[in-house]
Amino acid sequence: FCVPVLLFAAACNGLGGGNSVNVVATAYPLAYFAQQVAGDTLKVQALIPTGVEPHDWEPSPKDLVTVQQAKLFIYNGAGLEPWAERVLSTTGQKVLTVEASRGIATLPATHDDGDHKGEADNDPHVWLDPALAQTIVERITDGLTQANPAATSTYLANANNLNLIANIERLKLDIERIAPLHGRVVPLAELYTTARMQPPR
Repeated sequence: FCVPVLLFAAACNGLGGGNSVNVVATAYPLAYFAQQVAGDTLKVQALIPTGVEPHDWEPSPKDLVTVQQAKLFIYNGAGLEPWAERVLSTTGQKVLTVEASRGIATLPATHDDGDHKGEADNDPHVWLDPALAQTIVERITDGLTQANPAATSTYLANANNLNLIANIERLKLDIERIAPLHGRVVPLAELYTTARMQPPR
């Protein structure tokens, strides 16, 4: 099981859903998690176009309106979207929000070239670690249940059935027991460090 591969496969298939609740997520991984939990009860829209760096992207007036009209707005935080606070300041109290990385300890960023000037000094790509991605899925599930309480049982069931959740304990054991890196075993605590070496494109 591999989070980047799972996200790539989903990108090829697209995000589906109905229109009963309008949910906007900033980055594609967050939109993917939200759509998997929401199933066909609602439509999830990714705000940032595929292949565009969140650090470099700026929301247009149309994007601001999209967020303002949403029932739920999901963003990563931890410096991934430098413009997020500005967007949130336009929504008032009427839009529910989920900050996916809230309370998650991030690792120092590694800038090997000049392509990431202006980025935060921490690495915000926390979804690359399946254990942290599990926390993100749980937070998104909580947000969806607040946005659409009638579908709470569906969201909880979908979250439990999501491979990311179902396989996480086995994955933890496999990584800690057998995953080699440069001739040694990789403890789970180093997974985030290892995964960020090759982030999904």
